[in-house]
Amino acid sequence: MLFLTLPLILGAGIALVVQRVRARPSPWLPQRVEVYNATRVQYLARKVSLFLRRKGLDVLYYGNFPGSSRFKADHDKTLIVDYHDRKARHAQALRDWLGCGKVIQHYDPYAVVDVGIVLGSDYERCFPGVDTVKILY
Repeated sequence: MLFLTLPLILGAGIALVVQRVRARPSPWLPQRVEVYNATRVQYLARKVSLFLRRKGLDVLYYGNFPGSSRFKADHDKTLIVDYHDRKARHAQALRDWLGCGKVIQHYDPYAVVDVGIVLGSDYERCFPGVDTVKILY
């Protein structure tokens, strides 16, 4: 996390305000991401994709998570799956940047994306307020 100190002018005095800014802290932060919605919240994957794109990540795919999976028991928790690095450094960096998520390493040399995000019911910790965003078509 990067903390910026901004001057705030209040009447005749000056107060300092500390603002929390999420910077891209690591070269391991993935470039290509896919987002899956494993919750009952409609359009959540799309809303999170828009959020991540605004932060500079390239979201190549978003959609609903398939019903049958080995990760099915973990839908209460947001998962960050690393496909390219056997030490899961991409997923670790993304988890550190977001502040939540369970990291899983699933090596696939043919995967187009670096990391997949499976949104669980705890998504509000990673993306506060994202489910209230209105989508205009």
